[in-house]
Amino acid sequence: MVFEEADQQVKLWLQLAHEAYSDKQMLRALHYFQRALDYAQEKGHDLDVALVCRDLGYVCAREDSLDKALVYFDQGLAITGVELSV
Repeated sequence: MVFEEADQQVKLWLQLAHEAYSDKQMLRALHYFQRALDYAQEKGHDLDVALVCRDLGYVCAREDSLDKALVYFDQGLAITGVELSV
């Protein structure tokens, strides 16, 4: 039950981040992505960390912050036992 609640919290923040990004509100989007990432890391949910890193990397790449994008992609890829589609 606790894992499910944490998973829902991360999903909520990701949804808010994607909505903000769609509305071209980058600061708000990054704020929600960071909250999702911090929470997933705090709870030790590797899959959620990898998902958030993938999405953050994509957003940074789209915004021409390639160095940041690589950091997030590398962080997500460094998690063992998790496979994601791009």
